Amino acid sequence: MVADCWRSAYSRLGSSPASEGGCKTELRVTGDLSARPETLAEPEFVQDLFSWLAPRYEQALLLYSLGLDLRWKHVLLAPLRPQRGERALDLASGTGLILDRLGRRLGPSAVVGLDPNRAMLLAQDHRLGAALRVQATAEALPFRSSSFDLVTAGFLPKYVRLDRFASEVHRVLRPGGRLAVYDFSPPTPDVFGRLYAVYLDRVLPWLGRRRDRTSPMWSTLLEFLRNIVRESGWEDRIGPALRAAGFDRIRHRVAVGGAVTWVWAVATQRSTLPPPA
Repeated sequence: MVADCWRSAYSRLGSSPASEGGCKTELRVTGDLSARPETLAEPEFVQDLFSWLAPRYEQALLLYSLGLDLRWKHVLLAPLRPQRGERALDLASGTGLILDRLGRRLGPSAVVGLDPNRAMLLAQDHRLGAALRVQATAEALPFRSSSFDLVTAGFLPKYVRLDRFASEVHRVLRPGGRLAVYDFSPPTPDVFGRLYAVYLDRVLPWLGRRRDRTSPMWSTLLEFLRNIVRESGWEDRIGPALRAAGFDRIRHRVAVGGAVTWVWAVATQRSTLPPPA
């Protein structure tokens, strides 16, 4: 289920509901769900696209990553070494693939999935009926400071304002808390990057046209992903944003010619950024 009793669940995980109305069974919606980098896409378009994508999300990930995404998730989580007794927040939780892995290690009551899209959160029911899920944005997290030991985010950095994202994640992490994110990134200049560029610019549009036989939205989706991967520049901007927010031990790893970039960091210092407006 999406939520049991919001008052007890939020108390358990270090946050508090906005009202005192007792138990609810619907998704909790907080903040401005339309916030996105203005230069990349209209927020309504993004919401509509991901609502359509929700039942096809895992299929799309396998298509774009040529079946490598499950391996990428393993690489993301391995350095974190989640331990029983820790609490974890998974941002842009999607259909719960990362949240499920965290829940197996920490227990379902110790993990929270957050996503701005209702359809994505509801798609998690078959996998994580007991985990708490919240509909909100990563730029305005509805949790108290120092609530979590781990924060993860898959395929999120290219969509958010990284200074706000970094500041909010630092706020909700305990001192020494770990952050791990990964996302698609543009081709590197080496031979593997050139191969990836061919896939990104030629093979992916062709796959979209073939998928259009079942739904014309496939071409729209894959073209959108291709453009935002090339234009966002998140992989160059996230390091400075994390350092300004108070993170240390920032580490990057790039693979498959730039097809994927991982970033890990530890919350240590006090943020030098003002709180989000």
